[in-house]
Amino acid sequence: MQHFDSAEAVRRSSVPFDSAAFTIEIDRLIRRCTPELMARAPELGSCDATPALILGMPRSGTTLVEQIVSMHPESGPAAS
Repeated sequence: MQHFDSAEAVRRSSVPFDSAAFTIEIDRLIRRCTPELMARAPELGSCDATPALILGMPRSGTTLVEQIVSMHPESGPAAS
């Protein structure tokens, strides 16, 4: 645990969180996701049937991505 604490201390000292910049970025994303853009969502996808491999480091969000993708009606079951 000491190593995790040390790494967190280094991260905090090297990249301070900028709340104002974060707010600006989120507001920009909200403005970009207009009803018109969402209506175009089907045409923005890909018709490529190549399987997608989802991989990543632990705690990086890969399980969440897999769950989101698996909810799509055209998503097939994972190979075992």
